[in-house]
Amino acid sequence: MRNLIALALVVASPALFADGNSASATAKASVNIVAPLNLIATSDMNFGNIVVDTYDKGGKVTLASRVGPNSEPKAALTNFVNTAIFTGPKIDATAAFFHFQRDERYENVNIIIDPLVTLSGGRGPDVKLATTHDLPADACGYFHNPHGVVAKHFSVGGTLDIPGGAFGQKSGTIKVTVAYK
Repeated sequence: MRNLIALALVVASPALFADGNSASATAKASVNIVAPLNLIATSDMNFGNIVVDTYDKGGKVTLASRVGPNSEPKAALTNFVNTAIFTGPKIDATAAFFHFQRDERYENVNIIIDPLVTLSGGRGPDVKLATTHDLPADACGYFHNPHGVVAKHFSVGGTLDIPGGAFGQKSGTIKVTVAYK
């Protein structure tokens, strides 16, 4: 019996809805998927071994960094004020080196680098690092890029402000953020 009622409704449905009591329409659905940002640090910053001229006076030293398209960063210690490179065991100075990927359709990317970093540990007061960079970012070949994705890279250097009485191993963290505008 139920089957007969269901069959009668199916057969009669065009006649039931043909009198203007219903209507239908369609709409398209779409989305623009943006490639995610990807950021990797591939080199830490290291000033190596620095000696101050006078223990209680402190000093400054700058780590200048530069990187070009598809190349590794070049770093050099410069602008020594009451400081020098330690003549004992040599540690090469290295800049912090960052690679990122972005969607090729969206060039406007904010790159935010901590402007001032505290390096602590060792003995005496903390050391302050005023960061510098070589932005705008250059093209790089670090990533295997899927179609539609662009890779860029940049380096971060800075100037250490060493207060009097500071010595020993000092360390801190440079925070870098990349975000679409």
